Amino acid sequence: DTPASLGVLNALASDGAVLSDLPVIIKILNLALTEGAVLSDATSTLAVLNALASDGLVASDTPATTAVLNALSSDGVKLSDLPTTTAVLNALSSDGLVLSDASSIFLTIDRALSDGIVLSDTLAHLFETNPSLVDGIKLSDSPVTQVVFGILVADGAKLSEALATAIVFNSILATDGIELSDASTIYLTIEKALSDGMKLSDATIATIKRLATILAFTNLRNIVAATKRAIVGASKRDIVGATKRNIVSSGDL
Repeated sequence: DTPASLGVLNALASDGAVLSDLPVIIKILNLALTEGAVLSDATSTLAVLNALASDGLVASDTPATTAVLNALSSDGVKLSDLPTTTAVLNALSSDGLVLSDASSIFLTIDRALSDGIVLSDTLAHLFETNPSLVDGIKLSDSPVTQVVFGILVADGAKLSEALATAIVFNSILATDGIELSDASTIYLTIEKALSDGMKLSDATIATIKRLATILAFTNLRNIVAATKRAIVGASKRDIVGATKRNIVSSGDL
């Protein structure tokens, strides 16, 4: 029963469960889930936190990490989805992001919402206020992942969708060392879908699905190089126009 399952989780936590124990812990969490346990249960959360211990989690990180996990839970992420959540946290950690910093992802989203940023202007704003974003930062870097989270979630995508999308971005686009300045081309190509009334989250997902099928045959870097040349000193409208022309002329998309 649930009390017994939670007792096992407590025992695991007190024994210092590590990431290598995750398959066993997930199985136990799933059993607990079928009997009414939810992620907000302190014992379940504690077991997950201990499972992430090999990522450098320490006691002082617990409040922030718990807040992240609870936010995921409130968004409808099931305990069975935790392997995906863990994969994202691991990716962030490998980019040098301390687990306690993960809360910044949600703080960024909150700021965007409270400031009333128009979503169609979000990309331009990000690149205007963060010049380092077009200065050789690779797509696998944690700031990029946070941008993906921020844009998708602020546009109404569920956190669980944003998690999956971030993984796709990293796995498809970062494999060949594509930099964030290259990725900006992909974001800008979404403008047409936006002007047609498509949500940014839907347009992004549709775009990366399309890219996934053609990436092996597309000389994306040539498209990007031409776009970069047009970006220097150009307005947002000019950038979007140049990007569209480059992609149409490439015949790839």
